[in-house]
Amino acid sequence: MSTQPAVALDERALGDLLAEALARHDVPGAALGVRVGDEQVIVAAGVASVARRTPVTPDTVFQIGSITKPMTATLAMILVDEGRLELDEPIVRRLPEFRVADPDVSRQVSLRNLLSHTSGIGGDYVADTGRGDDALARFVAGCARVGQDYRLGRVMSYCNSGYSIVGRLIEVIEGAAWEDVLRRRLVQPLGLRATTALPEETILSSVAMPHVRTAEGVVPSPAWLLPRALGPTGAVCATVEDVLTFASAHLAGGVAVDGSRILSEESARLMRTPVAEVPDIQSPGLHWGLGWALFGWGFGHDGGAPGQAARLQVAEEAGVSVCLLTNVTMTRGIFDDVVGGLLRRHAAVTPYTPPGLPQTPADVDVLPCVGRFRRHDGEASVELDDAGRLVLTQRAAGDLALLLPPALQVQQSMLVPVGPLAYVARSPDGATDPVVFFDAERGYPQGVSVLGRAFHRIEE
Repeated sequence: MSTQPAVALDERALGDLLAEALARHDVPGAALGVRVGDEQVIVAAGVASVARRTPVTPDTVFQIGSITKPMTATLAMILVDEGRLELDEPIVRRLPEFRVADPDVSRQVSLRNLLSHTSGIGGDYVADTGRGDDALARFVAGCARVGQDYRLGRVMSYCNSGYSIVGRLIEVIEGAAWEDVLRRRLVQPLGLRATTALPEETILSSVAMPHVRTAEGVVPSPAWLLPRALGPTGAVCATVEDVLTFASAHLAGGVAVDGSRILSEESARLMRTPVAEVPDIQSPGLHWGLGWALFGWGFGHDGGAPGQAARLQVAEEAGVSVCLLTNVTMTRGIFDDVVGGLLRRHAAVTPYTPPGLPQTPADVDVLPCVGRFRRHDGEASVELDDAGRLVLTQRAAGDLALLLPPALQVQQSMLVPVGPLAYVARSPDGATDPVVFFDAERGYPQGVSVLGRAFHRIEE
């Protein structure tokens, strides 16, 4: 971290940077915001829809995906401040109808587990339970058949399902729909002008349409927005300015820009305190707090939604926040170039970026990693090919398989070693993702983390 003065913001240069990045990475449209101390600049470039060619402006609303999670976590921590929830109390005491397939987890899982992704509960249970106000109640009822991706409290495993459960917990405590609580307890107090979680509200704004990449190029996505039951995990839509305003309240220890306190300083600190280390290849300082990903030098969150992607990263000591919202899937390149470059320039930090392929693969014994691994929504097999290289095959199952197109239900990638238990998965299209084996008992790993999602070994 560094305390050196940040470079002055230049709106024209920032706009040129964004426009050039869109062209380089084939992104239809985006909005970018940078906040340095009390100074803020927001720029936009490209089109909101390739079909209509409407330009993106700083007021354009995007889906922010899982940046929703810190908002849901903030609502939960407001209730902790008020003594209406406790971090380490089993949630079943406040939500008696809650059950998952494992009875011990049903009795013991806490709010801290859910907010820090350490519950081990099947993370991608994605049932669509309708658009009514009972969507989250019905989602929680369906959790009774959801198994474990890993043992409770043992390891960080990214869990979308847990945030929908937290959303329902908030509804029960507040006696109102999660969207209403979000509006009353966060959106309005922070002065967020265009933050919504229901499509009938979002449509009143200028909205960026989602896009997907195909063999023919970037085209409009056939789907927009997530099922209502996934609202607390990723259905918020917002402008870049609203996202930066939310982040600034956390950077200020729970105080809004108008000086009003929305969260106690202690709770804001707890949300940015490491709870679980993330199995990772190149960033041993990467942890998860209560809602926030923690990078050692700051905090943030990524977001993915049907046809859109987002990134928010905050360098605490330098007081620098960067948010980039885009309207197409698979935008890692533009995130790394734009967000990473701005953090290096204005905060003098090395931003977290997923690892690429090593120039020279590590010379390690790969045999201990061979095996079959399982999570609630699928399996992963690690096998040797004829050349003695590891090949990872992932097969989706259950609700996740129903959500994915057939071409993505089975995915295969080559594992390139960067250390004894650390690999980069290279898929046929050239994409790379981190894969880490862990919990090495009896001479071989008991688990594998693929993109932060843990699979447990199936004993043969």
